[in-house]
Amino acid sequence: MNCLNLLHITRDRLKTNLDILKSIRNPRDPALLQQWEKLLKELQEDCRRPLPCMTDQPRANSLDRNKWQLRSQLLQQLAQMAKEAKPVNMVGTAKEWLHRLNAVIPEPQESLPDVLIWLMSRQQRVAYARVPAHTVLFSPAGPLSSGKFCGKIQNILLQYPEGEGQDTFPASLRVCMWLGNVKYSKNLKLLQQGSMVVYAETYENQAKTRDDWGQQGLYHCPNFSDVMGRKALPKTDFKAPPGWHWKDDWVVEPQRRLLLDIDINKSQVLEEVYENQLRNATGAWVPAAIPNTDVNGQPVEALENVKCPQGWHFKKNWIVKLNHAVDSEGWEYGVGIPPSGLPQIWNSVEKTYHSCRRRRWVRVRFRNHKELGQERSQEQETLSFLQMQDLSEEGKEGWEYGTFDSRFHLDPQPTSRFRRRCWHRQLAPNKDRGVASIFLLEGSLAVEQKDQPRKEMEKTRSWQPWKDLRHTPEDPRIPTTPFIYYILNKPHYYQLFCYIYQARNLMYNQILTFQEPFIQVVFLNHSLCTQTLRSSAAPTWSQSIIFQHLLLFEDPKDTRENPPLVVLELWQHDSRGNKILWGRSMWPPVVWLGLQDWVFTPLRWHPLVRELGEEEGEILASCELILETQKLKELHPPILSIPCKDGIYLLPKNIQPTMKMMAIEIMAWGLRNMTKVRYPQLLLECGGESLKTEPISNFQENPNFPTSTFFFTVFMPLEETHAQPLVVKVVDNQEYGQQIVVGQANIDFLQPYFCDPWSLNYTTVKLPTLSVKKPDTFLDFVYKKFWFDSSKDEEVYEEEVDWWSKLFWATGDADKSLNYNHKSYHTLKVYDCELEAVLTFKGLQDFCQTFKLYQEKPKVDSPVVGEFKGLFRIYPFPEDPEAPKPPRQFSAWPEIEDFPQMCLVRVYLIRAINLQPQDYNGLCDPYVILKLGQTKLGSRDSYYPNTLDPIFGMMYELTCNIPLEKDLEIQLFDFDLITADDEIGSTVIDLENRLLSGFGARCGLSKSYCKSGPFKWRDQMTPSYLLYRYAKQKGLPPPVFDLEGDSLYYNGETFKLQSFESAPPTYKHLGPKKERLALYILNTQGLVPEHVETRTLHSNSQPGIDQGKIQMWVDIFPKMLGPPGPQVNISPRKPKR
Repeated sequence: MNCLNLLHITRDRLKTNLDILKSIRNPRDPALLQQWEKLLKELQEDCRRPLPCMTDQPRANSLDRNKWQLRSQLLQQLAQMAKEAKPVNMVGTAKEWLHRLNAVIPEPQESLPDVLIWLMSRQQRVAYARVPAHTVLFSPAGPLSSGKFCGKIQNILLQYPEGEGQDTFPASLRVCMWLGNVKYSKNLKLLQQGSMVVYAETYENQAKTRDDWGQQGLYHCPNFSDVMGRKALPKTDFKAPPGWHWKDDWVVEPQRRLLLDIDINKSQVLEEVYENQLRNATGAWVPAAIPNTDVNGQPVEALENVKCPQGWHFKKNWIVKLNHAVDSEGWEYGVGIPPSGLPQIWNSVEKTYHSCRRRRWVRVRFRNHKELGQERSQEQETLSFLQMQDLSEEGKEGWEYGTFDSRFHLDPQPTSRFRRRCWHRQLAPNKDRGVASIFLLEGSLAVEQKDQPRKEMEKTRSWQPWKDLRHTPEDPRIPTTPFIYYILNKPHYYQLFCYIYQARNLMYNQILTFQEPFIQVVFLNHSLCTQTLRSSAAPTWSQSIIFQHLLLFEDPKDTRENPPLVVLELWQHDSRGNKILWGRSMWPPVVWLGLQDWVFTPLRWHPLVRELGEEEGEILASCELILETQKLKELHPPILSIPCKDGIYLLPKNIQPTMKMMAIEIMAWGLRNMTKVRYPQLLLECGGESLKTEPISNFQENPNFPTSTFFFTVFMPLEETHAQPLVVKVVDNQEYGQQIVVGQANIDFLQPYFCDPWSLNYTTVKLPTLSVKKPDTFLDFVYKKFWFDSSKDEEVYEEEVDWWSKLFWATGDADKSLNYNHKSYHTLKVYDCELEAVLTFKGLQDFCQTFKLYQEKPKVDSPVVGEFKGLFRIYPFPEDPEAPKPPRQFSAWPEIEDFPQMCLVRVYLIRAINLQPQDYNGLCDPYVILKLGQTKLGSRDSYYPNTLDPIFGMMYELTCNIPLEKDLEIQLFDFDLITADDEIGSTVIDLENRLLSGFGARCGLSKSYCKSGPFKWRDQMTPSYLLYRYAKQKGLPPPVFDLEGDSLYYNGETFKLQSFESAPPTYKHLGPKKERLALYILNTQGLVPEHVETRTLHSNSQPGIDQGKIQMWVDIFPKMLGPPGPQVNISPRKPKR
């Protein structure tokens, strides 16, 4: 158990630091790095703490020793990993460490059972809590080896038995527990203050016969019994336990629960009276025999006779409640059923056979606010259930009246026929016996019972034949066990401040708007509510809830270490006006024992948990509990200066988010890979504002939106921690007007989309032109002439170099490459990663990003139901309507008509590297399958036997319709002669991103412009035309060529060919000077060069594990741009004699 507690401390500290790390959502926040360093430091401290050795334990078995060795090795590994960790993927790394810790914590042979706490009501178990024994177990090795709650106050949430009331909590407990060997309990002091009192208890019962109270008429009930009246407990049967003695004689102790005001912890109470009427013989409604009742039909005072109790007041008069199933006047109707004459079912529509009707009158009663210096408040008058009351002064004998199946009252009723009173006798320990005296009581009185003479036991049973007649089950609890009370005389007063700003929904697959929401704050046995708002998707209260004069009897240091939980419940109203619990959030408040170093607790996002424990919402709030010291009691409540307006406390300005109007522009390009949708449309939500696009009318032929640019304004907080996500929902319009959310994406971090539209160097996003227009007559002439020349039959030539020479020059493999004089003209860039992973190319999502859509909250294995392609721009927008408006970032593009686009795709597969072995010989027999839409290329017959590094040297040519067929999947399989072929791995390329990217990823730029030879220019357009299109896309004036001076004017600069070519080139295959100069400039613009990318293969059977790599590249040729360029021969070299 010591080992288990040490591991739990390590796990809990790591989880706490990880939660704080996850709450910092701005990656540029300096607190992020500080929290990461704190996590690493504490993890190293915890992991370097040695676990108790199991090798020298005589009772340890083989499993214990192996488990200890495994845990020790893991802690050493985590300590080393934390020492070497870098601030990269911090949350993911900490999650992996936490996962590994959780894997070794479970104890397969735990010997101690859990501690069960049951909540009983009328001898029925209605709720329970399970406390793991190791959390309260004491260890002499020290506090780190003891349970984290051993001898400490903890919060326990009870739960209903399985299948009952799963959406609510029945109760919350504040308990202090200690479990251990009694020899370590000598100096045990669970609580810092108060005293422990031990009583023997019995109840004296009397019945009323002929107006006299006595033992006659008790029938089967003993004169002195337990609290249920089932077991006889005469005073003479009680014996002092060994080591204890009687301190006082028997005294009457009334039940403290009957002295309390049931509304003591309420600031407002809803009173209700039902007005009842009957239908007479003429069919008219007349007052009933009992005109005023409660909801159960019991008589109550009439409306005009209901008086306001002392200390309360009314603000409004009685009104009829109309928010349930009633008619327009509030009546509900039914048929009276004998013998009570009350209907079993009430209806809102009157029928001729209805004989009864009733309506509900309500009025809210408010508590008066106490002024400073007034007499002791009502709370102070009932500080403790155990506060003694002098019965002699009041002239009472301590009787309580009622029956065992109903509630008892201190005052006799006219119908009272039974009464009882409680007798207590206090016990005190004799002397110090080396252990806590409280443990000497266990079973001690039961031993005395067993030691009684057999005749006395038989005599005791002789007058209890009623037990056999009633067949009452025996209570397993020994009735003569003393009752132990803890008296806390000195309470401490606190004030709780709850700052509630906003709530938001995180539920997927729903279009949700909170209907008239409000927040109910529950703390201990107090509760208050916020104001009710109008329906909103992101309700904003911006309100403070203040609890004043909260009583806590525990030591303030214990409260600061483990304070009671604050519960925030989000409620909304249905169409009938009934309240519905939507979600609940619980967390401990920040405790301040004074205002010396006090600062406002900042707002944080807390999860809202629904019925099944799923976090499907968040609330931006914070809570702080402040102790009322002697100086603070002199201040007028509340002790903090909180602004108030119309009786509602507002948020302090120090923590209130700074709001600013922001414009959000959306470029909604289209939806991808969504099946079984008819007419999808986009729903965008942010900060309570929403926007809907037009539905896509023909999704199967064109999945792009008919209108691509949208705009709306919203007030957003400037602080990153308070920022709300931008929620993108895809709504499908089905038959009969039904709308269903089929996918959702949450964009939590909006910082990358902020821009300054007034900046001089800022360029807007433009759609690349993917078709050749006729007005450019001269360029069109050059373009056609170029293609006329390039389309001629290729000249027959014999060169000493090939494409593989270019690859070997790039990789530095000099053994396989020839000594070639024109090597500098033909360079190739080899990337050791995917082209999308190159940082300078921004994932090839510069025009539009790809957002994965889910139907549930994204997890590791959550299925992706589709993709949304689009982009966002966020910038400040003036609130003054007369102020100048910033320019729009997205414009209406005429080029949108070019989509969908038919394209020719050439896939060049060079080789695979380090494939995962699939056969028993440690090798595999790989072959390639390509999938693009409905097209599938490749054959299992062309496999490469017994290799992990096959050289393919193949080119596949496919035709596709982008974006309908945009995902190119390259699969590698292992050829098996008998069994089914195993998939080695696969990789997927989004061709649409490469086609739309402004980096020219559809076809890499060559180093030189050659019109012939082995390295012939393969793009569809000449470099000069590419430069013209690039300048147009960047919003620059077109380039101006000076053919006589061999110069070019571009972007305010003049470029000369001599600056790139110091000497006239001798390579015979180069093109004209104009194209060479344009290509030199293009190569300086950061575009994708001629390249080979290395893609990692992944497999669904082994997620997250590298299955090998494949080197390749892809060329895309839109047919609207003309015929494609020549193919590149990458066939493997053949040996020569």
